Amino acid sequence: MIRVWLLVVLSCCWILAGEAAPAQTAAAKARIEYATRLAKTPDDQLDRRVELARWARGKGLATESDSLLEAVIAAKVDHAGARKALGYEKIGNDWLRGEPLWQTKKWVRYLGRWMPPAERRKLIARRDGMRQELKSRSGWDKAWESKTAHFAIKSNCQVRVVEDILTAMEQYHTVASRMFQLTGNQARIPVEVYADQDEFLKASAASGMGAAENVLGYYVPGKDLIRAYFAGSVDETLGTLFHETTHLIVNRFAKREVPTWSNEGLAVYFEDAERLEDRVDPNAIPWTRLWHLHDMMEAKPVDLEGTVACPHAGYTVEFYPRGWALTHFLLNGPYRKNYENYLGLLRKGGDMGNAALFLKGIGKKPGDLQAEWEKHVKALEPKTADELAGAARAALGSYLDPQRAEDYAERAVVLAPDAWRCHAALGTVRLALARLSGDAALASGAVESFDRAVELAGADLASIKARVKKGQSLSVWTGLLAGRMFALHAAGDGEGAAAAASDLLEVDAANAYAYGMLAILGAGDAQDGGDAQAFIETAQDIGNDHVVRWCAARVAFATGKADQGTKLLAEAAKLDRLGLGRAWYPREAKRLAAPAQ
Repeated sequence: MIRVWLLVVLSCCWILAGEAAPAQTAAAKARIEYATRLAKTPDDQLDRRVELARWARGKGLATESDSLLEAVIAAKVDHAGARKALGYEKIGNDWLRGEPLWQTKKWVRYLGRWMPPAERRKLIARRDGMRQELKSRSGWDKAWESKTAHFAIKSNCQVRVVEDILTAMEQYHTVASRMFQLTGNQARIPVEVYADQDEFLKASAASGMGAAENVLGYYVPGKDLIRAYFAGSVDETLGTLFHETTHLIVNRFAKREVPTWSNEGLAVYFEDAERLEDRVDPNAIPWTRLWHLHDMMEAKPVDLEGTVACPHAGYTVEFYPRGWALTHFLLNGPYRKNYENYLGLLRKGGDMGNAALFLKGIGKKPGDLQAEWEKHVKALEPKTADELAGAARAALGSYLDPQRAEDYAERAVVLAPDAWRCHAALGTVRLALARLSGDAALASGAVESFDRAVELAGADLASIKARVKKGQSLSVWTGLLAGRMFALHAAGDGEGAAAAASDLLEVDAANAYAYGMLAILGAGDAQDGGDAQAFIETAQDIGNDHVVRWCAARVAFATGKADQGTKLLAEAAKLDRLGLGRAWYPREAKRLAAPAQ
C-alpha cells in the first residue's frame, strides 16, 4: 500500500492559452467604478472622499487613492483620516511620514520595513533559535517521540509540525472509529515522519522497502507501521498519513483479504478529508478525481463490474477515482446500510470471491447499480458554499482552470457572504490570477478578500493562539495568514508583507514561508543581504518545498545570481507539477530574468 504522486493526463482548457483573461479587465473595471463613485461624492464631503480613497487602494488603484487623499489635505490640511491613510503620524505639531517619521522615532530599517530596534532583535533571536532547534533535531537519532491515545509518532520534524500532525491524526481516528466500529483497547499505531525525502528513502532502503522517489509514504503490513516524510506542508503530509493509516486500520479490521476497489476506495475517501478547525470531514469531494472520472465517462463507458473485479496488480491510476466514487455512492444514499453490511462481512471473514461478497453485502451486483451510480457521479457538482470554495481551490490544481476557479469562488461568496472560508478561497484564486497575469489590481483584490476572511474568522493573533491551545488546527490559520502575506507582496506592499510575516512567526515560529518572505524583502538591501541569506537558509531547513524554492529564487535574482534563481524555479515547477506552479514558475523565471525596463 503505497501513496505516490500520480501524474495523469487531465483536461486543461487554460494553461497554455497565455495570460489570464479575467485579469486583463480587472483594473479597467475598477477605474470605471471609481470614476462613477467619485462623481457621486461631493467635493466638500471630505470624510466620504477618504473612504472612497481607501476603497480605491483596496482595488489596486494606488495612484487614484493618493491623489484623492492629497486633494482632501489640500482642502483641510489637518484632516486626520486623510493624513493617516497616507501614512502620516502627528509628532508634536508636525505631520510626518516615511523616513523622517521613523528617524524621529529612532526606528531602524530591516528586511524591507522600519521597526523598533527591539523588534529587529526579536526577529534575529527567533531565527537563530529556530536554526539551533532544527540543528538539534537534524538526525533521526534525535527524533521526537510522542504518544496520543491511538498513535505513537516518531519524527525529526519541527515540534509544531509533530503536534499538528498528532492533533489531526486523532481527529481522523475519531471518524474512522465510527466507520469501522472500532471498540475496546487498540494498540497504538506507530507512525514515522521524516523531515526530508532523503532520510525517508534511506530508511526505506535499510528496511528492505526500496521506495521510489515518487513515493510519499507507505504502510508496512505485518509491522503495522506507517512511514512517510514531510511533503512540504502539513496538509499534504496528512493526506498521505490518512491514506496509509486507512489501509492499516482496514487490515486490522478485516478478517479476510479486502477487495482492492474497497481498500483503495476507502483510502482515497479519507485521504482527501477536508480539515476543519476542530475535525476532519472525509465526505468532502476530491474534485480533481471527480473531474477526472467525468472525463473518462465522457470518453467511454466506465464499467462498474470491471472496477469491482479489478485485482491489485491492475489497479492503475484510472481506477482510483472509480473506487472512491463507488464508495461515496454507497455511503451517501439508499445503500448506506448495505455498505455497512458489506463492512460487517469483511470483519467476519470467509472465503467468498469479490463478486459474491459484493452481492451478499450490497444486495445487488455491480452491474445492477451501474445506472444509479452513473447518475450519482454525474450529479456531483459543487452546490453549497463550502463545496464551491473547495472546488475553486481544486481548479487551481491538476486541471488548472482559473476561470472555473474564479467562477466557483465568486459564487461561494454570494451564497455565504459571512463565511470566512469562501472569502479565503476567493483571495487564493485572485492571488493565482494576479501571479499568472501580473495584474496588481487583482493582487489588491486578493488582499481585500483575505482581510475580509481574517475579519470574519476573528483570526487575530491572540485568538489563533487560544484556539490552537484548545486543540484546533494551527495549519488552518497559518494558511490563511500566509495567503494574505503573499497577496500583500504581490500587490507591491512590501511593508505590509513584512508585518504579515512577523505576525505569522508570532503564532508559528517554524513557518518556512514567513522566513522566506523576510528573506525576499531583505535581499535587495545591501545592508540586510547577509541576514536575508540566513533567513532563506532557515526556511530551507524547515521545509524546502516549491514555495520556499520560489523564495530562494527571488533572493538569488535579487543578489545577482540569475542562473541559480532559474534553476530553483525549474525545481519548484517540477515539485508543483500538479498545481499552479507548473504554469507560474516558468513565467516567473522569464520575468525575473528579463532586463529591467
